[in-house]
Amino acid sequence: MFTAITPSMKDTKMSFKHRIVTLAISVTGFVLIVLYEKTAFERQGIYLSLTRLISDACFIVGVAFLSLGGLSFVANNGGFDAFNYAVAKMIDRIKHPKITERDRESYYDYVQK
Repeated sequence: MFTAITPSMKDTKMSFKHRIVTLAISVTGFVLIVLYEKTAFERQGIYLSLTRLISDACFIVGVAFLSLGGLSFVANNGGFDAFNYAVAKMIDRIKHPKITERDRESYYDYVQK
């Protein structure tokens, strides 16, 4: 009755690699933040509890990943197309100052392409 749609093996392997890399980055960031905060406050004579250090590190890493995820979502849905078009046109104009037929591409054509 219902058929399960399974991802291909290539997609599964790529997803697994992405998850491992993301986990490694987040754990590294977590450890670095805990160590930095601990040493920075101990130099000033302030000793923080372990729960405070863990909470701060989790919050900072979480906000960083949430922000990157939000920017990726916006970029994948075309939120930065206008900026990319403007930069590409500016670089092209610097490389080739003379106006040619290829300069007639409109923003609409760029987005469609």
